[in-house]
Amino acid sequence: DLAMFHIEGASKPVVAKPDPLTLVELALLMDASDPKWRAMWATGAGEGLRPSELIRIHWPDVRFDERLIDIRGEKTDEAEATIPLTPLAHRELRLWWVACGQPSEGLAFPSRHKGRAYTESGYREALKSAAERAGLERRIYPYLLRDSFATIAWSLQIDIDVARRVMRHTNDKMLREVYCRPRPADLVEAVQAFDFTLAAPRPA
Repeated sequence: DLAMFHIEGASKPVVAKPDPLTLVELALLMDASDPKWRAMWATGAGEGLRPSELIRIHWPDVRFDERLIDIRGEKTDEAEATIPLTPLAHRELRLWWVACGQPSEGLAFPSRHKGRAYTESGYREALKSAAERAGLERRIYPYLLRDSFATIAWSLQIDIDVARRVMRHTNDKMLREVYCRPRPADLVEAVQAFDFTLAAPRPA
């Protein structure tokens, strides 16, 4: 149980990852937020972005007509890339862009401090507050939006290689072993094709 052991020499215990957000939980989170935060949650979960990538999006990075977004990644060579906008992210980002006056430059999600980018701690606190307003009584943290992308994509029958490319992983090992974690209830519909009737063999 990952929640019950410590790594020798580490200052913090290993904590098990919570279940990914469901589509219903994501909708509740968005509905409990103002337009800016609503667009942030939709883009974070809809594109599988790391928190540091989400808070650094600039309007010139978003190509609405082409349905593409340029990610200013830092973690790996693959992190900086152009990826497709999912319909969820495209719709909510566009609504926020229109509400902002259709700017052609600047941060998409500026903080209240002279247009600077949010810190990850500020982002975390805003997400926590939104989760409380939404009535989500479990641990919700910034990386959970990215963690949830693969499982939601799986539930929508998006090919795992497509999800891998959107998340910018070099292979699908991380998606299969860490991110894509459907709950038993999520599997019910997936097994419905396993249905056939065989005539019972007649005794000789």
